[in-house]
Amino acid sequence: MLTSTLLTLLPFMLLALAAAAYAHARLARHTVSAGGTRVVRALLLSTGFAFAAVSTLMFARAPLTQAVIAATSFGVVHVPAACILALKSARARHG
Repeated sequence: MLTSTLLTLLPFMLLALAAAAYAHARLARHTVSAGGTRVVRALLLSTGFAFAAVSTLMFARAPLTQAVIAATSFGVVHVPAACILALKSARARHG
């Protein structure tokens, strides 16, 4: 059964993972070269996995809690990139 903490964290996890998916889907449109896209993806993924690992080790003991915290942490790393890409897309659409 999910605890109230996990139920509270689930919407944040879904939003953070949506930001990660959006960032990776839009990244190629806003980088100059395929090599640049690969470098940025590698940085985002490695930073996301590292932050997920540290967060999980520091804040969770139960396996389900660890999974939710890891997924949320991974996604949170992508939020700034997703915001920047959304602003670039909006700017390109409007002028």
